Amino acid sequence: LALEPHRRYGSMHVLLTELTRDRTWRPRWWAIATGVGAAAATGVYAGFMLDREPAPCAAGRNHVARVWNEDREARLRDRLLGSGLSYAEEQWPTLRSELQAYVKDWNAAYVDACEATHVRGDQSETLLDARMSCLAGRLGEFSALVDVLERGEPAVVERSLEAVQGLPRLRACSHLETLLDPVPPPADPETAAAVEELRPELARAVALHRAGLDDVGIGTARDLVARAAELHYDPLHAETLATLADYEWARHTGDDAERHLRQAVTLALRGRADRIAAHAAVKLVEVLGPDPAREHEAEGWAEMADALLTRTGGDPELEVALASRRAEVARTRGDLDGARAQLARVLAVQERTWGADDARVADTAVALADVLSAAGDGARANALLERALEIHEYAVGLDHPRTAVVLARLGALARRRGDLEAAIEYLDRALASGELAYGRDGSELIGP
Repeated sequence: LALEPHRRYGSMHVLLTELTRDRTWRPRWWAIATGVGAAAATGVYAGFMLDREPAPCAAGRNHVARVWNEDREARLRDRLLGSGLSYAEEQWPTLRSELQAYVKDWNAAYVDACEATHVRGDQSETLLDARMSCLAGRLGEFSALVDVLERGEPAVVERSLEAVQGLPRLRACSHLETLLDPVPPPADPETAAAVEELRPELARAVALHRAGLDDVGIGTARDLVARAAELHYDPLHAETLATLADYEWARHTGDDAERHLRQAVTLALRGRADRIAAHAAVKLVEVLGPDPAREHEAEGWAEMADALLTRTGGDPELEVALASRRAEVARTRGDLDGARAQLARVLAVQERTWGADDARVADTAVALADVLSAAGDGARANALLERALEIHEYAVGLDHPRTAVVLARLGALARRRGDLEAAIEYLDRALASGELAYGRDGSELIGP
C-alpha cells in the first residue's frame, strides 16, 4: 500500500499476515477467517501468541502510517486543489477531517481487537483473526480510494467527500454476527491465493466507481468478473458481478445491471455469502423501483434483502440504503406517506450515526423535502432545504454542485408559493454555482 511500487507488499496475503502480526507476537497457528461484504478480504491469516513486551498492541499506527501520513496528505491536498475548481479549497477541511477520522477509528479498532484477546482475555484468537482480516480489508479499500482521489480530476474532486463517506464502516469489524458469517473459504490453497490476489484490484475498481470514474473503471470491472468466474469461487464471483452492475447502472445500462445483479444474488446465496446477496438485492430495488410496472418485483427484492440482513445480524449502511430505495418505490406508486415515513426513518438513523451536520444527512433532507413538496407541505420542505443548504455550504462550499442543487430546489419552491423575488435570488445563485463547476456551456445547467 506504499506510494512507491517497490515498497508495496507482494500480495494481499503478505499484507494481511503483516497486518495481524506485531513484532511482539510470534506465529502460533493458521486460521481461516472471512471478511464482510465488498470490503472483505478472503483467505488464510496468521494467528498469534503474545510475548512479554510492553505495548503489545501498538502496531496499528504503523500500518496506518504506511497508507496515510503527512506526505500523502500534502500530496492529496495539492492534487485536489490543483484541479482549479472553486470549491476544492472550501471542501478540503471537511474531506481531511473525514480521512483523519477514518484512520483514527481504524487504529482504535485495531487496538481494541488486539487487547480483547491479548490483554483483557475476553476474545478467542479465532475471533481476533476474523477482526484483523476485516480491518485489513477496510484499510486496503481506504488506500485504494486515496490512490484514486490523487488523480485530482474534476469529477473526482466533485465526488471526493461522498466517496470517502461511502467507505465501509469499521463497526462491522467488531460485530460478532458479521465476523462469523459462515462464508466457506476456497478449499484449494491455490484458489485461496488467487482470490487474495484479486482483492486489491477489486478494491481499486470499487474506488473508481465511488469517485465517479465509471468510464475509467468499467473495463477493470469486466475483467475482474471474467477472472473471478475462472476461479469457481461463488462469493468472489458474486461480488465482482455486483461491482460491475454498479458501473452499468451509473452508465444507464439498466438491463445489463439487472442481469448481473440477479446472477450475483444467485451465486452469493449458493456460496452462503448473505451480505453480498443482500447488497445485490438492495441494488435491484434501486434498478427496478423507478418502473411502475415492476413495483411488486422491486418490493419482493426489498423483502429478500430485509430477510438476509435480519439473518446476518443487520448492517446499518445497507439498512439505510434499503429504506431509501423503498421510499423511491413508494413515491413511484404515489404513496407519499409511505415515502415520507421511510425517509424520516433514514434521516433519524443518519443523524444518530453521523451527526446532524453530516453531508449525507443533507442529501436525505433534500429527498424528504421533495416528498413533502409533492404532498403540498411547502413550509416543512423549505425548512429542510434551508437546513441542507447550510450543511452543504459548510461541508463542500458555496460553489459545489450539491449546493447548487439545493439552491435550485429552494428557487422552485419560492416560485411555487409566488415569491418571485426569492425565486430569482435562489436560482441566480444556483446558476452561478453551476457555471463555476461545469462552465457556462455545461449541459448540467439545463433543467426543467
